[in-house]
Amino acid sequence: GDDLPMATPRLQLALYAPTWTNVVMGTIVSLIFTTYILYVHEGGVKFLPTISDTWCPPPGSYLSRFFGGFCADLLYCLVLFVYWASVTAGKPHASVLAVQGLVSVFLFSWIPAICDTSKPECRGNSHLHDFVAVTFFTLFDLYCIFNTCITSQIQRPQDSVVQGLAITVSCVSKIRWFVPFKDTPLAVFEWCDVASISFWTCHYVATQCSNVQWAVVKWDRDAAEREDGEYGPYISL
Repeated sequence: GDDLPMATPRLQLALYAPTWTNVVMGTIVSLIFTTYILYVHEGGVKFLPTISDTWCPPPGSYLSRFFGGFCADLLYCLVLFVYWASVTAGKPHASVLAVQGLVSVFLFSWIPAICDTSKPECRGNSHLHDFVAVTFFTLFDLYCIFNTCITSQIQRPQDSVVQGLAITVSCVSKIRWFVPFKDTPLAVFEWCDVASISFWTCHYVATQCSNVQWAVVKWDRDAAEREDGEYGPYISL
């Protein structure tokens, strides 16, 4: 009520957006290289398979589904970091881009969930897997392009150049959708695509969301006025 003193927020824990992003991308990269090693160890014949190939045979299929879903949950929060930074900076179309980013992450979560083969050890569907993957890469590339273009007027020119180069690599790698590459050449384009959008994400968040954080805050009132003194913890941006 009005007769109580104002609560004072006490910071318990803070996690900045760049740190969150590095953890997410580090987990994804670790997953990719782990399933690659397991693929080779289990007798994979290709020197450089596509990432999807390494997610088909067990135990790679189990790891990709578990950690892919886990990383998707973290990526939802990452999109909210970008959204909040855009809103506080007064950037246009922040809500539209946030919806686009969340839909992209939702599609990403289905890529490891649906294997690229219908073999009994995986029970996937290659057509559905490809559809989800192509839609995700397309939407996320547009998400990267729009954010970089909107931010180019207020960020350092060199940052726009770096982000633009990452987007260019990602877009060029889409040639694999139109040219029937096989085996190693196909894998090279796919790995480059994943690496470029991962790099863009880390760089953009580091330059545009460096002050945004998830914080665990405990709200306290004067102990003399109120004995319990705790109103939280709350998660706050």
